[in-house]
Amino acid sequence: MSNKYLGLTDRYDSYSLWDHTENHLTRPRLSTPQSKNHRPSEASVVYTDENGDRVTAGGCLRQGFMRIKGYPSLPANSRSELIFAMGHAVESIVVEQWKQMGLWVDNNVKFTTDRLGFPLKGELDAILREPPDGRLYGIECKSFSGYFGTTEIMGNKKHPGAPKINQLLQTLVYTYIFKEELYCFRMVYMARDEPENHRTFKIELANEGDLHYPVIDGEINRAFTVEDIFSRYRLLQEYLDRDELPPRDYEDIYPDSKVEYLTSLGKVSKTARDDHFKGKKPCGDWQCRYCDVRHHCLNSGNV
Repeated sequence: MSNKYLGLTDRYDSYSLWDHTENHLTRPRLSTPQSKNHRPSEASVVYTDENGDRVTAGGCLRQGFMRIKGYPSLPANSRSELIFAMGHAVESIVVEQWKQMGLWVDNNVKFTTDRLGFPLKGELDAILREPPDGRLYGIECKSFSGYFGTTEIMGNKKHPGAPKINQLLQTLVYTYIFKEELYCFRMVYMARDEPENHRTFKIELANEGDLHYPVIDGEINRAFTVEDIFSRYRLLQEYLDRDELPPRDYEDIYPDSKVEYLTSLGKVSKTARDDHFKGKKPCGDWQCRYCDVRHHCLNSGNV
């Protein structure tokens, strides 16, 4: 039926509902002062990997410094906002099921603590009760998508799969802080694109003297300790107290020699290596690519 019979005009033909939705997703929000607390999601650690290289995993000290100091962040984009919203949707779906199953104790449990030598503020996704004895444990709920995300979490013929390291570090912080109240944590993963792909990892701590090692599905990881994670927070706090900008933990663009080395280890694909040297798409750390203060960092020198 023609628009003229519906009483509509041609000006509606160019209306894009999705464009308006994206504009709403990325609309400016009321700006509030940033918390001076550290965050579990910014947990990080430096350790020696299987190749003998010293690597950093988790949050960047410079990014944490800039957030706490109040550096303005880049505007949100619709892709990141949608991924964030879908992650919350996955969490809401499974929490509702746990309520119906009678396992639910609490969710979105906020906490603050300064007993570790630095102010920390976080939120537990959920607390459940394990049958049949009713022991309490914590839940960290995550979502993933795509080939690489699925391979990392679900595994393949070459490796069994594992939690994402930055998310594991966050969960280890929770596991230590609530070690007296919750006997373990479980990291629950569900794919956003193929929800039949889901997996759970049981996270515990192995106490050896004054050190606490991560235990993932019963296997001890001796690459680092929880105390190593906390030492990074304390290092960041020292930079904050001195008002001194920390060095970068990650590289926006790798030097050519590093690209060649990572390609030899299979950590950079040959296609990505070729694109790097052709100038099509430089190789670098994803932490820099998605950093919301990268514009400040890249303009603050090469340290």
